[in-house]
Amino acid sequence: MTTPVIGNYGLGPGVAGEGAALAFTHGGSNEGFRAFWVIHPATGDGVVVMADGEAGGRVIMEIVRAVAKTYGWPDFAPKAKASFPLAPETLAAREGDWSAIYDGQKITFTLRRQGAGLAFETFRGTFLFIPSTTPRCSPPTPARPPASRSEMMASRSCGCSAWR
Repeated sequence: MTTPVIGNYGLGPGVAGEGAALAFTHGGSNEGFRAFWVIHPATGDGVVVMADGEAGGRVIMEIVRAVAKTYGWPDFAPKAKASFPLAPETLAAREGDWSAIYDGQKITFTLRRQGAGLAFETFRGTFLFIPSTTPRCSPPTPARPPASRSEMMASRSCGCSAWR
């Protein structure tokens, strides 16, 4: 069951690494429920995380990454990225209230400068974005939403996904 048969999967669990870095993983879900576990047999370390809710997978992996970082596991640790300094005027050009039409609904959010990045404020909370590469395009200047979903998707390819 723990020997890779197809890709990195044994007969049930995922199998990754070898020797001291060998790990078995498995996740599962039912409507309104998510679960994931990882075991490192060489050290006896592991974690099982279960969550109620359709979006539970996101919080589960955050918990797994926190445990991996705490215990120094060779896998699942958060990947550190260096920030890319942007000129203050580049960040300032992106500040403000933004909105877009997505699947027929208007989505509104606010971007404000916070340190070397931008705080993305939505009805679901505030998220901090730290630049890790140079922007590939300038913020759009026309004060209009995309004309179609394909226009919205095309704009994402250059890094712009919202309209003032």
